[in-house]
Amino acid sequence: MGDSPNDADVYERLFNMAADAMILHKQGKIMRVNQAACDSLGYTREELMKISVRSIETSFDAEKFHNLWKRMVANPGQVVTLNGVHQRKDGSTFPVEVATRMFELDGETVNLAVVRDVSSQRRLERQVEAALTRHQATVENMDDGLVSLDEEGQVELWNPAFSRLYGVAGQLRGRTLEQLGASRLQPLVAASLESDCTQRDEITLPGDRLGSAAVSTMRRSDGSVLGTVIIIRDVTFQKEVERMKTEFTAMVTHELRTPMTSVLGFARLTRGRLKRVTKHVPEDDIRAMRAADQCHSNLDIIISEGERLTALITTVLDIAKMEAGGFDWKLEPCSAKSLVKRAMSATDSLIGDSAVSVSTQVDEEVPKVRADSDRIIQVLINLLSNALKFTSEGSVAVRVGRGEKGVEFSVEDTGTGIAEADQDQVFQKYKQVGGDHFGGTGLGLPICREIVQAHGGEIWVDSQLGSGSRFAFWLPEA
Repeated sequence: MGDSPNDADVYERLFNMAADAMILHKQGKIMRVNQAACDSLGYTREELMKISVRSIETSFDAEKFHNLWKRMVANPGQVVTLNGVHQRKDGSTFPVEVATRMFELDGETVNLAVVRDVSSQRRLERQVEAALTRHQATVENMDDGLVSLDEEGQVELWNPAFSRLYGVAGQLRGRTLEQLGASRLQPLVAASLESDCTQRDEITLPGDRLGSAAVSTMRRSDGSVLGTVIIIRDVTFQKEVERMKTEFTAMVTHELRTPMTSVLGFARLTRGRLKRVTKHVPEDDIRAMRAADQCHSNLDIIISEGERLTALITTVLDIAKMEAGGFDWKLEPCSAKSLVKRAMSATDSLIGDSAVSVSTQVDEEVPKVRADSDRIIQVLINLLSNALKFTSEGSVAVRVGRGEKGVEFSVEDTGTGIAEADQDQVFQKYKQVGGDHFGGTGLGLPICREIVQAHGGEIWVDSQLGSGSRFAFWLPEA
């Protein structure tokens, strides 16, 4: 067996195998280097032995080197760490971190410098700094107010828009929502923490203004709560515009209703008198009979379109009243089974003419709901009519059962379905999806939403294009 390596051999191997550059020098004169130093600087060992450390370290002038020397002399044996810039043989430079230590070797005072190239680290730091700068600029220039709370509910981050919305200035860090006059946000924060879902609601802001708030809980990778982020938008102007639009629409439709009533009345009166007059037209007077038939047909169209327009005017007025909170609701305990039965009876004519099979399923133990029966039947009729309209073959199923929040009603079909991009629009006024050839005014689903929300419930849609749709809503128990 060969001799085992002594300490000197081990140190020599470690010196040469080190991934970081290692330079042994005496007062700046290089005595030894490892291969990593040669690779990083672009010199051979022989070339490095002929130059001084000052030729490599470009960020230190004579005074800095002198101060560094004094610092190491004052702390013999201790490692001194510093940042610098080294220059390669080709003249290019790169940032480094240097850990240097003074010690005695063979009776002489020498320094060992361990040098690490931190180019990648500095580049990453610059990228992080740039990203943080962009993030900060984005937050500070948002029109919406933003505030971030820690797990204790104290402010960590906020933007100028939040300060303006609540009329607060100065340092907000460490303060609570209650201290900032924003206690109305606290229930949303609590609900977000409990449900782990984004909570949205309208809130009142200082100065008789209205805001729309969205609150989300932030969590760490292990699921623990990191904090809460809140975004608030001032919607005072938007709400005022909506109010004016609603009032204008209600006024116009109300003004249209009176003349439409007169038009329909005179049209029906004229049709009745025309029928009596045409009885006396000789049957052999083909020309007169044809003219009479044409008049009858024209009057039927006038009455049909007048009735359709009257129904539209009534719908628009109903929506306006509901949005304004002026609708007269007749709430009472209602049987879910009875509501479905009456809705099915009202759509018998549509079902009878359809090749689609329609089924109902109402759980026996479903409790009663507190509702305006006529309006909930209106919702069910609308959902059934839509399902039949968009289903040429297949089935439509009406189901009622207990849901997580209350009694859940659903109408599911195997029809055309709704594209994901269009699903957010189906409950917006005058928005139609699925093509204009299906007809309609775009008001049916919006009024369904208003009715359900006025009952304290919620309506939604689950659909996939080409695979049918499921419209569902829940109502509170009676």
